[in-house]
Amino acid sequence: MAIIGNIIKGVIEARGVLSKESSPVDEQKKVLKELLDKAKDTQFGKQYDFVSILESDNISKEFSNAIPYHNYNKITEEWWSKTIQGEPDVTWPGSPDFFA
Repeated sequence: MAIIGNIIKGVIEARGVLSKESSPVDEQKKVLKELLDKAKDTQFGKQYDFVSILESDNISKEFSNAIPYHNYNKITEEWWSKTIQGEPDVTWPGSPDFFA
């Protein structure tokens, strides 16, 4: 039983450390910024002007306003088909090794 007590104590301590970090919303905004920065020089990034989005005061709102909704068929037809044909830097830098 002492082991279970130690595990519970460890979880409680880890929870305290994790809760002191920034909020999930802030973390998602940070990741969005990193992804936009990495993809800004792709065809997709240039088409939707990721550079301007990154310069915005509200990146997530600007992203939502600038990027239209793409369902699977639309994005495949307009973008991924180029990648499938071997064109690099379409929606992500470089060329993917696999398609799913």
